[in-house]
Amino acid sequence: MKKKIGIIRKVWAPLAIYLAFFIIKAIYATPELLTTGLALVAIGLTFALWYNSGEIGLFIIGILLGLFIEIGLTGVSAAPTQQIWLEASFFGIPYWLPLAWGIAFVTLPRVGIYLRTLNVR
Repeated sequence: MKKKIGIIRKVWAPLAIYLAFFIIKAIYATPELLTTGLALVAIGLTFALWYNSGEIGLFIIGILLGLFIEIGLTGVSAAPTQQIWLEASFFGIPYWLPLAWGIAFVTLPRVGIYLRTLNVR
């Protein structure tokens, strides 16, 4: 039973929080700063439920890589940009977008590690 609660706290709850953030963003037209606040709450909940050593570093790498991809590669791309942000206060992207990249770098490996432990035949 204890292992099951650990899996919920470590894997499924952060994944649900991550998905709920994007569902709320898709359904409600929240202002950019409110969405950024929701992203910070989601990040806080994810790390409050479970924290593994080195995840802060992984989070920062995700933010930096997200910034590089979203800002850097979009500006030098030969193809026309398909993605347009209506509320883009941070060099053409929303404030919350690098945070979403960072938490994805933490949440998705947790899910992958859990799936590798399953004995599926």
